[in-house]
Amino acid sequence: MAGDAHARNWHRQISLLAIESINKMSKDNPELKPGSFAEKITTQGLDLPALPAVK
Repeated sequence: MAGDAHARNWHRQISLLAIESINKMSKDNPELKPGSFAEKITTQGLDLPALPAVK
């Protein structure tokens, strides 16, 4: 993300996690909520595994 603290030339990255994955996991672990996995951005309706990794 342009201007984000993680956007510099270093090892930091922005993590994405689908709400669908969080909802699936929370069926067995109801305490899990968005943010429980330390993701920066929670998405909905995106095929995250199909997105290319960008350096």
